[in-house]
Amino acid sequence: MVLDFATSVVAEGKMRVKKNRKQQAPPGWFIDAGGRPATDPEIFYGDPVGSLLTAGEHKGFGLSLAVEILGGILSGTGPAGPGPGLFANGTLIVCLDVERFVPLADFHAQVNSLFAFVKSAPLAQGAKEILIPGEPEARLEAERRRDGIPIEDETWNQIERVAAEVA
Repeated sequence: MVLDFATSVVAEGKMRVKKNRKQQAPPGWFIDAGGRPATDPEIFYGDPVGSLLTAGEHKGFGLSLAVEILGGILSGTGPAGPGPGLFANGTLIVCLDVERFVPLADFHAQVNSLFAFVKSAPLAQGAKEILIPGEPEARLEAERRRDGIPIEDETWNQIERVAAEVA
């Protein structure tokens, strides 16, 4: 299992994709600089910038601050703030030696049992299956390894511009 989640409703990179594809974001993803709901990614990246909405309301807000401290300040990237500049993506990775807690075979068996239990739950109305975090990404990776990675023209243009700057 890979749990890679933004503490916002959606990861900023998904907003960038919407912007590059000239698509509207779904309602509820972000607010403009004045705190009003918006769907145009150009507004999100405007001056002043908009803000992604946090997941989990007040609990998500607290988690967002904790992650900003750990992933921003502790990583050396720095915290969010009012100053101008590019979006930064600080990272904190915590690695655990599982065998210091439980034998590895037992750990895997218990995790597999947990996942099987979760997947055995009745499906919500309209749901097709229950996915464990990381499954959609693993499926998408397999598809893209097989079929290639779609890149819209604007993203490719941005890659070429950056490549030219560092060449």
